[in-house]
This record gives sequence, structure tokens and C-alpha cells, in this order.
Amino acid sequence: MDNHLAESLAVHSEALAAWRECRAKAQQIEDPEARTAALADLAARRPVHPYLGGISLTAVRQGNRRMLAPLRARKSAPHARG
Repeated sequence: MDNHLAESLAVHSEALAAWRECRAKAQQIEDPEARTAALADLAARRPVHPYLGGISLTAVRQGNRRMLAPLRARKSAPHARG
């Protein structure tokens, strides 16, 4: 299983490097409309991380903070101290 994960990460890093090169070329397009269209097309084709499957770490962090907020509020409530 470790070989499969390592291979998946290697393939992902290569695909991401190629995607970043394409994005850099698209950012150099002079026409604003053509640049916006090219960047939007590239955004849809961004490689998905093999572990996270497209979920951003920011979303996970914010979700965890929201899920833990009631527990923190209950812990700091005056009647909880006793």
C-alpha cells in the first residue's frame, strides 16, 4: 500500500507541476478576457490530491472549528465549573 500511495503522490506532483506551468503561461496572456477564460479553464482541470480528494485544508480547519465551538462554549460556561 505504501508503494501505491508514494506512486500516487509522485504522479500528483508531476501533474501539479505541469498544471502550474500552464497557469503561468495563461497569466502572461495580454487580453484580459482571454486570460480570464484560460484561467477559468485551468481551474476546472487542477489535479486532485490523492489523499484529500479535492477537499481544502482550510475547509477542514474551519469545519473542525465550527464543530468544536459548542464543546468549548459548554466547557467555559459558568455552570460547567463546579
